[in-house]
Amino acid sequence: MHWFYLRKTFLGLFYIFLLVKFADTTFFGLPVVILISLINAVKFFNMDPDRFDRKYNRSWLKRQKAKRRYPSPTEPTSAKKQKTRRPKIKKSSSKRKSTVNKYLKQAKAAYDKMDLLEAEKGFLKAMSADSSNADAPYYLACIYSVWEDKDRAFEYLERAVKNGLKQVTKISNEEKLAFLRIQEEYQEFVDNNYRRISPQELPKEEHSYVEQLLKLKALREQGKIEETVYRKEVDKLKNNYGN
Repeated sequence: MHWFYLRKTFLGLFYIFLLVKFADTTFFGLPVVILISLINAVKFFNMDPDRFDRKYNRSWLKRQKAKRRYPSPTEPTSAKKQKTRRPKIKKSSSKRKSTVNKYLKQAKAAYDKMDLLEAEKGFLKAMSADSSNADAPYYLACIYSVWEDKDRAFEYLERAVKNGLKQVTKISNEEKLAFLRIQEEYQEFVDNNYRRISPQELPKEEHSYVEQLLKLKALREQGKIEETVYRKEVDKLKNNYGN
């Protein structure tokens, strides 16, 4: 019957014919058909599994190859989606970077030609596309310093340093920041790690000496003012109260 399982119909029918025709014929005391069956059984048991599949299970092998080539729409689909999503994220990130570089390049070209209005537009576009960029706010600070707009110049210079401006030391040598450097609050701005101190944050004069001192200490502990700024403000306070 194994021949029918192996889809060898002719051999299966042939064995049935032998069983009927030579049922009484024996060899070494065993029916001939049983001896032939034993020989085939030994042959199959000793056959390499891969060879057996290639010879008798060709359709099954084809189905297995098809599954590997075309995965089923359950688990592999989610894996496929994950694979296709990653390049999209990288693509959008690289596209944004390309856009920022384009704006910066155009703005720097205008800046070098002293077309500051056009340069301002380009640097603002670059910041809009990537708020973490450090170059755009630095150049904007330079532009606003040239225009003697100290509030915006301080604002964008602070942002540039916060965003990781390289070579912070160049601020002290930048020609276009000369107006900013002569401002009374510039040194305090530098001492406070290029951060402005809001007037609302500082203690008011109508407060008592102790209240003002406590507020300065709180600002220092919160990291809003550096140690050097804290000491300067304390010295001012002492001088005001004659301590």
